[in-house]
Amino acid sequence: MQEIKNKPLAIVKFLVFSIIGIVAFFVYIPIGGNSRLLIDHITQFMYGLFEPAAAVEQAAAGIQGPFFFINFYQFLVLAFCLIAIVWTFFVKKTFKRSVLDCVLAIFQVLGTVILLLLMFGWAPDFLGAQLIGPNVVYSMGRSIIMILATAFFVPLLLFHGLIDAIGILAKPLMRPIFKTPGLTAVVAASDLLANFSAAILGTNVLYKEGKLTYKESSIILTGFCSISIGLMLMFSQWLGLVDHFIFYFISATLVMCLVTAITVRIPPIRGMANTYYNDQPTEIAEDTVKGNRFKGAWVSGLKGADAAPSPVITIGKFLFMTVRVLAVMISSTIFVLSAGLLLNQFTPIFEWLGWIFYPIFALFGLIAPDLAADASVMATSSALSIVDVFAAVAYGRVYELSMASRYVLAAFPVTIIIFAGGYFTCLMATDFRIKVRHLLSLWLIRMVLSLIILCTIAVIFFR
Repeated sequence: MQEIKNKPLAIVKFLVFSIIGIVAFFVYIPIGGNSRLLIDHITQFMYGLFEPAAAVEQAAAGIQGPFFFINFYQFLVLAFCLIAIVWTFFVKKTFKRSVLDCVLAIFQVLGTVILLLLMFGWAPDFLGAQLIGPNVVYSMGRSIIMILATAFFVPLLLFHGLIDAIGILAKPLMRPIFKTPGLTAVVAASDLLANFSAAILGTNVLYKEGKLTYKESSIILTGFCSISIGLMLMFSQWLGLVDHFIFYFISATLVMCLVTAITVRIPPIRGMANTYYNDQPTEIAEDTVKGNRFKGAWVSGLKGADAAPSPVITIGKFLFMTVRVLAVMISSTIFVLSAGLLLNQFTPIFEWLGWIFYPIFALFGLIAPDLAADASVMATSSALSIVDVFAAVAYGRVYELSMASRYVLAAFPVTIIIFAGGYFTCLMATDFRIKVRHLLSLWLIRMVLSLIILCTIAVIFFR
């Protein structure tokens, strides 16, 4: 690796930017009587700027119909939808790139049309009745604010030495268990505390820089880009698991890691190519360090900080990519979520698909009868997760489920990773491409493995 040109400055850059990034994502800070992560304090402050009390009450009440002047969020979501259309059809013309990109472009247009119908109150009643009205737009607007806020801090974790240092320390864990470089531990951890989009964007950057192979990127993208701790907390509130949140969080995270450790050893991931983006690998610090890992981590962190460009540049580039990816994700997700919820309302397709998972709940029902009693609802929720994990939990929460079933319902969205809504559309908006059939097979494999493990835990702890 290169020599350190200015060691004092490198030390300052490494320590200052790393500390800011760590504090933003990993340290709870008490402000105004609330102890939250710094990134959470920032997003809550920004929410307050854009949420008049009347708008919040109306969105919370699920009021349908015209809401063109209700709040700021519908304009923000519309702006991102228009950015996606301009980028896809006029700037990069990505709709010409492949059949999949063309389909995604059509989803963007349809999603924008649905949003406009909702904003002007022209949407048919059956559309607004499926939670595709103000509530979803409100949630998407909040998501945009949160993801843009995290985009200011993710570059501090990725580009200024910290990822090089952590990679050396985490290599003995990540390589043998998950078959990825140690530096991916930073991406996986930031995902749980921020949002799966942050992990997807970060992995895309590392792949394009030649620090991860196609196979290693696929492992991270399909094994660790899970829902955030914030969404986990919301699910625990919905399902009456707040008193068990610590157990729920730790157990679901461990199951996610266990399932990932299994999937990296079986098809389709096992057979994926270990090739680099444009066949241009970049040497990573953890592969050059011998001897004392702590000393090697310190030196590598300084070298990474010394070679890094200005944070203004790294943050600016990452923000630009985030806006582009987020725009495509938001516009296409509106259509995917709308189509999935309408299919669930007017067809039995997810009930039929749920029969794949019904035997798992029935089997464990032999040990815990409450799981068997809830098997039909849980099977349909499991099938609905292919559309969106939010929709899956929202479907199951309206039923009187046992504690064991509620735990499984809250936990499998953490462990399955893959769903067609925000995850798939966010992934497809990046430069990384993974075959749809591989995503579908991984969703099915992860769902089956997750349900078997989670039902076992539920039987032991919640019978």
